[in-house]
Amino acid sequence: MSRPGNAVRNGTAARELSEQLERERPELLPWLLPLRVSLDALQLDPWRSLAPLQAPHREATAPLLHGATIPLDPAATRGHVRAVLAAAFPPGVRDGLDALDVAALMEVAIAQDDECLTTLADQAGVDVNRLRAASQIAVLPVLHAAARTLAGNDAVWSERYCLVCGALPLAAEALGLDRARQLRCGRCGAGWKTRVLLCPYCGETDHAKLGSLVPDGPAGQVCWVETCTSCSSYWKTRAVLRGAPSDSLLLEDARTLELDIAATERGFRRPEHDGFRVRVRVAPVRAIVS
Repeated sequence: MSRPGNAVRNGTAARELSEQLERERPELLPWLLPLRVSLDALQLDPWRSLAPLQAPHREATAPLLHGATIPLDPAATRGHVRAVLAAAFPPGVRDGLDALDVAALMEVAIAQDDECLTTLADQAGVDVNRLRAASQIAVLPVLHAAARTLAGNDAVWSERYCLVCGALPLAAEALGLDRARQLRCGRCGAGWKTRVLLCPYCGETDHAKLGSLVPDGPAGQVCWVETCTSCSSYWKTRAVLRGAPSDSLLLEDARTLELDIAATERGFRRPEHDGFRVRVRVAPVRAIVS
């Protein structure tokens, strides 16, 4: 677990990275504004002291968060969610958001339950796609706290979804001089070991069906695309000395949108909503304690 001083430094670095991304890609500002609210919250109590209570009985293939109880202070949670939604929605459509059941929204967002999310969006009278994106940003402090408290270092995990929150991996990292591989979750920031010549989405290992798209020049030595023709998926791989800070993963991914464009132009895609649907219970408490 990172020390408070490291958390502050990481938070400052993430803020600087988001500001740099805004200058490079101003069209991403509607996404960056609510994201900054959650990234700032990652470094502060009550979120840093949040400790989900794991289910007493959980199948070995279920993510660590499945069945857990998450103790959340109602006032702190409501304030955080409202701040994210205020940054994500224009003023004219925010009235219905005040009546949203915040605990239900958190549970639905963690589970990535589109059916229930559609019901909440209809009740609030807002666009479901915008609420989906905003709710995923709002739960980041909860998911990062879960990864920090539940997942150990050098995790070994054989499923195609995240060992903590059940999401499909966002990217891979080639670590150090030996280029040991690990997958990273873009939702909670967890990492787990994998190997070269393995599709993280369908498990394909035939090297003839696995390829890569490498940019020209020095950039191609830092970040590139790997592809699988069996499931038509792609993922980015970044060469790093050590795993990237959790709060920078989404920002680093957005900085390389040209790689996404190159991959999609060639018929590859990123899978969506094919992970493990993690069910949690949000339990109100007077204060979040470690």
